[in-house]
Amino acid sequence: MPAYECTASLPEGTFEASATITEDEIILRGVDGSRHALPFADLMDMRLVNYRLALAMRDYEAEISKLGYLTEDFFEKLWEAYSAKSERALFVEGDLVMRSEGDYAYAEPGVSRNSIAKLALRTDCLCILPHDAGARRVPLCFADAPEREGFSLELRLDTGEAYRIARLGGDTDPFFGKLADVRESVSARWREAHRALEANLDARLGEAAAAYETFQGLDANIVVG
Repeated sequence: MPAYECTASLPEGTFEASATITEDEIILRGVDGSRHALPFADLMDMRLVNYRLALAMRDYEAEISKLGYLTEDFFEKLWEAYSAKSERALFVEGDLVMRSEGDYAYAEPGVSRNSIAKLALRTDCLCILPHDAGARRVPLCFADAPEREGFSLELRLDTGEAYRIARLGGDTDPFFGKLADVRESVSARWREAHRALEANLDARLGEAAAAYETFQGLDANIVVG
């Protein structure tokens, strides 16, 4: 990843620096030779405000500015790296089916959010990856069939959570189609796994019941004898 010349503002002061984005953090190297790391694990939110990148860290505020015409490029690459880190933290393993970006809103017990997010549809889940610490991995095995209303898509889980995504632009039709297909495929695999488990359980219970009856017979013979 290239280094971006910038001005960095941290609690310890403001200084000229070069910023590098890695898989796990932003590294700021001051012209005085100092090195400062901003770990993604401590990055709660990031926003562009008048070509200044405001970073809400866990315990302090930071800012990166004077990136010039590379400001949006830096923000986009940072968001991509942050999203990849979020997926690793959520133990996402399924193969990628489609990526997109749009508005999202979700409601979970005690939590509701809405903003803009990158979306990663995978072979077992839907990942919602905003530019803050609210990333979500939505397991499609627990989802009802997705519903569409105009340019808005809604996904509900049988546990009560609801997720809505919208404003995908030209991706709306293909994303909805692929989401429906992946969800149906996951549900079919889930149902088959349940049938196999039930069959195996029935067989094991049958063996146990036969063994129990044999034991009862032996016990009765011992008592009678």
